[in-house]
Amino acid sequence: MRLELECIGSIVLLIALAFQNTLLLPERIVTFRDEMSHLRITLKISVTLTVGFCALGYWLESRIRVRKRRIEKGFPNALDVFQISAAAGLGFDAAMQRVGRKFVAV
Repeated sequence: MRLELECIGSIVLLIALAFQNTLLLPERIVTFRDEMSHLRITLKISVTLTVGFCALGYWLESRIRVRKRRIEKGFPNALDVFQISAAAGLGFDAAMQRVGRKFVAV
């Protein structure tokens, strides 16, 4: 919960820094930005970017692991369907198409 608030605060600071010379920001955000030192703003932004970068890596690794497990689990069945199709007289291309239709990747 604290990390999410930190990220939201950093995103607000990024927006505030981007629009610092315009009058598009609400007064509350401008005063919040003005109360913080430049070092604290830089620290919040760098922490947010680092956490976001690392979280993306962890998320991607977990998706890769799940995908590998699904492929490893379904491979024997796909090989059986391919073998049965080839033994029934289908060519390589037709057997592969049949396996592809039966085991659609989600």
